[in-house]
Order: sequence, then C-alpha cells, then structure tokens
Amino acid sequence: MDGVEAARNAIAASWDTDWLDEDFDWEKAFILAAFSKLAYLEVPEFELRSSKRAQVIPCDEYQARFSGWQVDQVPLQGLQSMELEWQVTVVIRRWVVVTITRLPDVLVVSFRGTTFCYQDLMADTESRLAHFPLMPGSHVHAGFLKAVLECTPEVIERLRESGSRDVPVYVTGHSLGAAMAAIFMGVMRSPNHNLPMRRRHPVLDGYSFGMPRFGDPVATLMFPAITHIYNELDPVPSLPPRMIGYSNPPREVCLSAKPDVIRWANKRKVGGAPRRRSRVAISISDHRIERYLERLQKMRGSSNLPFT
Repeated sequence: MDGVEAARNAIAASWDTDWLDEDFDWEKAFILAAFSKLAYLEVPEFELRSSKRAQVIPCDEYQARFSGWQVDQVPLQGLQSMELEWQVTVVIRRWVVVTITRLPDVLVVSFRGTTFCYQDLMADTESRLAHFPLMPGSHVHAGFLKAVLECTPEVIERLRESGSRDVPVYVTGHSLGAAMAAIFMGVMRSPNHNLPMRRRHPVLDGYSFGMPRFGDPVATLMFPAITHIYNELDPVPSLPPRMIGYSNPPREVCLSAKPDVIRWANKRKVGGAPRRRSRVAISISDHRIERYLERLQKMRGSSNLPFT
C-alpha cells in the first residue's frame, strides 16, 4: 500500500489503541511504521538535485516519485499541500526530515534521514562516538547527534503549537531516521534537560524500524528504551560495528520472513554481508520500509508477543 493509504489505515486503527499503555503492541508497531513511511513522501527541493544521492533512500515509493519527477519535471507535492484528513507539520533540515502528525489521541513524531544524511553522517568522521551532554558518561553517534540537536528546538516548538496538552507523544523512524528518533527520545526524557514538553505529555514512547546502532553500552542502558523492530536479513541494524564501541539497544524484536518473532537472532550473521549477489539483493530489500509494513501488517493481532 502507498504511504497515504497506509497512514489512513493507521489512523483508523489508532482510534482503538490505548496510547497510555506503554506495553508492546503489534498494532502500535504497524501504525508507527506507517507514519515512518509517510515521512518519505516529503521530498525537499535539495534532494531533487542529485539522482545518485536519491538512490540511497530506502523507500520504494520515494524512488517512484523521484523517477516520475525526473521524467515529468513537475513539482512534487509536499505533505502540507496534500489534501489529507489529518494535521501534519514538517520540519526540514539538511540531514533530517521530521513530520509531526496530530491523531485523535496521540502525537506522532517521525524522523527520516535525507540524502545528505546518508552521504555525510555515515562517513567515518561522523560515525565516531561523541559525548552526549545530557547524560554523563554516555556516547552516541556524532552525526546523528548533530542532526537531532539541530532540529530539536523547532520540533519542540511545533509540538507546543499543536495545543495538545496531556496527549501521549510517540516517536518513530526508519533506517537512519530510527537512530535519530532514539537520540531525540534521549534528549526529551533526560533528567538533566528541563524541557517543558516533558511536563505536558503523560507518555513519551517510541518504536523504530531497521535502526543502525546509535550509541555505546552506557547510552543504550541509560536512554529510554525505544522498541526496535528489525527484519532478519536487514544488514543495517548490525552497523556501525560493535568493535568500535557501539552496542545493541536492549529492547529489540527480530522478524523472520514468515513473519514470526525470532527471539535469539545473531545480528553478526546478518551484518556479515552475504557474498552471493542474490542474497545481497534480498538483504537490501529487507531494509526497505515497505518490507517492514508488509510483515507488520501480518503480525497485527498476533498473540506472539516478544516481551512477555
């Protein structure tokens, strides 16, 4: 299903979802994956200037829209100019696009990496671990931290302008956007940062999809535990490597192709970059947001819960 259709499906499901309950829920996972995909429909003008960079964005619908623009040269419609039945606000920076969606009982903040994010922030110099100033002793990916700190003041302002006091906030993202969502949660819930949003909303929780590692063992232990769902053959959650100081987040769910929950997945095998071309292609496909939506759609209503 396309991004708008998936979002409409998610909104319908959100009416029957208890957003104050912070326990794991497949329905929440599907809803938030749908809004992770929706963020890819906002294509900044600077992304249209390089077809080579655009190829790295892990969303089939994004690629189709970009290809259509190359042929027709007709301006792409942004989310805020679409005729949608819900309120969406967009924050755009060089490395990140953030969408803030107001649903009946929840605010959803979705992060996605831009083409510059994939080009700049995955470079060796930006993949180093940097001190996270709000939690002493913790270190996170320097590039992702830079991207989050650049957009956070405006995101907080847009949340405040929503006028939605006492409404839960859920943070989500896919791929590099997932790592930025995890760090944003760390900023918002840090006891050393007196953000007014922490007093306005009863719940701040999050689900991420296909997320690369974002911090060291101290950071992943001290940060609020975003629930990370990843596909069995997706290589991105095995990066950056643990040998340079990165750690897996503590709350992870691995899905097989069936789909089904794999309780003890070996991420080193997944990240070992299978050498046969066909298997490499499968791994890349497993990272696309559409594959996550397909599998989560099948898991909706499942009694197979990973944290029971």
